[in-house]
Amino acid sequence: MVGDKLGPEYLMDFMTLRFGEVSADSFRKMNALFTKYAGVGLHFTADETKIFAELSHGGTMKGKMGDKEPTGKEYRVAGAFRLDFQDGKIRAIKSYWDTASMIMQLGLIPPPK
Repeated sequence: MVGDKLGPEYLMDFMTLRFGEVSADSFRKMNALFTKYAGVGLHFTADETKIFAELSHGGTMKGKMGDKEPTGKEYRVAGAFRLDFQDGKIRAIKSYWDTASMIMQLGLIPPPK
């Protein structure tokens, strides 16, 4: 799976199977905001107690984000998430994304001076 391109259909199925409908719903919302929304898996590690993934994802802003109108600009950022399991259920989720870089690339905030 490392380096494979993950398109919207595959990611939605993967997230629903692995993380439940709530995560798949979050992905559907992101897919509605961005055209060409896709991710590339950089590194995946899993065992019975955790899943760790490093991803790069991006797209072109087509939908309104909060009170911000679509800019039509593209973004690409890297990030990671970790899911911890206990007794077959998700115990904790931690995710780290370069959100500041994303919203700067989209033109929603100015770059630092």
